[in-house]
Formats: sequence, structure tokens, C-alpha cells
Amino acid sequence: MLQQKGISVNSIALPFLGTGLQRVNPKVLVPLLIKKSKELLETVHATQTLYFVHPKMEAVELFNNEINNLLHRGPDRLEQLRRDTEVANMLDVISVKLTKMKTNFAWNSMHSVDELTRRITQDDIRFYELGILTRRAMEAILKSLLKSDSFMTLSEMVFELKRFNISSWMMSYMHTLRSFGNFLAHDSDLDDPSMQMTKEDVLFFIKALDRFVDIISNHCRNQ
Repeated sequence: MLQQKGISVNSIALPFLGTGLQRVNPKVLVPLLIKKSKELLETVHATQTLYFVHPKMEAVELFNNEINNLLHRGPDRLEQLRRDTEVANMLDVISVKLTKMKTNFAWNSMHSVDELTRRITQDDIRFYELGILTRRAMEAILKSLLKSDSFMTLSEMVFELKRFNISSWMMSYMHTLRSFGNFLAHDSDLDDPSMQMTKEDVLFFIKALDRFVDIISNHCRNQ
């Protein structure tokens, strides 16, 4: 309805539909909500985030666990990144750089960049969140740089940066973030050890994110 009226909404917050007076079992409810949420996000391109809220933490945890089970998220994706001091320090550096980049280049109203900047400072951020939020933020930043309103894929936008004389080795960092983001957003195979990510993979991803922020900041500064 909002889309038909031309109203752009970046994020939507909803209660746990069906869990009130109807008392629907979350195990029955979650697959339906996930399905409808995916349909909405794929159809309404302005909307990037859906929040489901509940006043009781135990209900939130139950809902969260059901979503993770449904998407087959393993321990590697659910690990709280800031429990590792090295990772936490790297995220702190990136947070400062993102804040400066937003201020310097007037990107304060870019919701996906705001969300990434906010979440990486919080103790409970998990790897799958970082991957998905990074991919969204990168897509928004590249659309802004390219002044693109078209529905180019993220891969196409990265290659389009050639017109700004951004070299292929710089683009390789962006392709790394894109690939990780795609992988972390989809179901994982818990039975295949080769599909599980290690701390080295986490560090590799975070270093690529750090370099992406540097590359974009330097490019914008030199324009």
C-alpha cells in the first residue's frame, strides 16, 4: 500500500504477529513470517530492514532461535564477534572511519550505512549480521557514487567503478564483501565442515571492509 502511494519506507517494525491472543506456536509462525518478509523485501526495494518486536526477552530469544534454525545458521555465523579482542579492536577502527565518512560526504541520511555504523559498535553483533549489513551499505554507497537509480546488480556496480579509474585490485575487496554477504544471507550446510568459517575468515572479511571504507573515502576526498 505504501509503495502504491509513493511513500518510501527504509525500515518497518512489527509485533510478533499471531503470538498474542491467537497464541500461534512460533515454530509454525516463523516460516510464514520469513516467507512473507522475503517477498516484501524483494518487491518493495526501498524497504531494507524488517524488525519483529516483543516486550518479553524470552519470546524474542525463542523467535530468534526459530529463525536461526530455519535458516540453518551454524555457530560460525552466530558467534558474537566482539568477544574476540582483536576483532573488536578492528571493528572500533572501522566504526570511527565510517562515522567520519558519513560526516565528510553528507551520507548521514543513508539508512543502511547508519545501521552498519550502529551495529558494529554493539557487543552482540554476529558475523551473519555484519556480512548482510556490509553488503547493504556497500550497495547504497555505490548507488550514490554512480548516481544510479537503475536495478544494476551489486557485481555490475562494482565493475562500473572502472569509469572512476578505480583499479581491479581495489574492486577485489568489494567482490570479497559481496561474496561473503551473499553467503551469509543464505542457508548454510551444517553437515559440511568445509562450509564452516573460521576466525581467519572473519578477519579476512573485516580487513576487506576496512580497505573498502579507505578506498571510498580516498576517492570521494579526491573528487
